[in-house]
Amino acid sequence: MLSTTNSQNASIFVDLPLISISSGSLEFLKWFAFLAMIADHVDVFLFNRQMPFLYEIGRLAMPIFMMVLVYNLAQSAIDNHQSYWRVARRLFVYGLISIPIIYLLRQNAGLSETFPLNILFTLLVVTLFCQLWEGGTTRDYTLAILFLLAGGIFVEYFWPGLLFGVSVWTYFRYRNWYFFLGVGIPALGLICLLNGNLWAIASIPIILVLSKIRIKFPRLRHIFYVLYPLHLGLLLAVQLLIQN
Repeated sequence: MLSTTNSQNASIFVDLPLISISSGSLEFLKWFAFLAMIADHVDVFLFNRQMPFLYEIGRLAMPIFMMVLVYNLAQSAIDNHQSYWRVARRLFVYGLISIPIIYLLRQNAGLSETFPLNILFTLLVVTLFCQLWEGGTTRDYTLAILFLLAGGIFVEYFWPGLLFGVSVWTYFRYRNWYFFLGVGIPALGLICLLNGNLWAIASIPIILVLSKIRIKFPRLRHIFYVLYPLHLGLLLAVQLLIQN
């Protein structure tokens, strides 16, 4: 069991520090990850992975997006568990909108695969796992684990991406360093194996550094949900112009 909502059980994890990140620094991290993702998508869909360093920079996007997501989930869940469902609905809607756009981008780039589903579904599976786990019953724990196992078949970064997200969430939610070190770090290693490089590891020191800096950065609520399919649509338009 990862942890429980019982404060007595959670207290065994307080002997190690909990990272705190300011709202402005979180917003800066999201923009940084979004730009890294755009760099990756430009490289894949417009330049056939021939542009130097863009693929490597793109490997930072998922771990940072995941850590920011679960940090926000853990913070909001302290007062309101329903926040999970609100986030999950947005991830599902915009992830669904993005599916046909990504399919066309892949086809035009000569990539025939339909799966895995886009990164919003990876974030969605982690979010729903956290919601189920918060239920606190054996049934909730069982459903959460089964959902994680099934979701890993279909989403981007598969089970390593999901386990990384869940392990970071248990750290932020329950101060569970042990699960993060024992599962999250090996999962990040597997992500690096999938990527073919070690750039994803750089997301950890980036988060640590930003936790020590209070950046004043304006927050635009829900903008990244809209920007995800929007930037893909723009890339598709450019792709079609180039090919024609």
